[in-house]
Amino acid sequence: MFETEPWCLWTNSLLEFWTIRRWSLHCLMERLSAASQWNSVPQKPSFPGFIQGRLYVDGHPRDTFIRLPGWRKGVVFINGQNLGRHWSMGPQQTLYLPAPWLNRGNNQVVVFEEQEADGQIQFASEPDLGMTVDV
Repeated sequence: MFETEPWCLWTNSLLEFWTIRRWSLHCLMERLSAASQWNSVPQKPSFPGFIQGRLYVDGHPRDTFIRLPGWRKGVVFINGQNLGRHWSMGPQQTLYLPAPWLNRGNNQVVVFEEQEADGQIQFASEPDLGMTVDV
């Protein structure tokens, strides 16, 4: 479901000026897609964490924009594809979701949130690019 291309590091990894040895890399996305059971979101969720939802598309999918009001900082995945990073700092307030990424019927929406969320996701036909300046 999530992207399956292997990721490799061919050189030493550094933390500041120290070389890190004997470390391992685990593919979190494979574990998420293999999870057959997601828990309901509690009234007061703790973060960081992953939240899953569904978008039902009735008819032919069209380009759309995702807005996450009340969310702070994280990453959005649509049907296993990394759509992009969201951050309340902006400047853009929406993420572009191309029509070919959507299926008729149910579509999986997974959001990784680092700090805080109110659980509301909005879908719009127009982008919100934040404050723009004519030059």
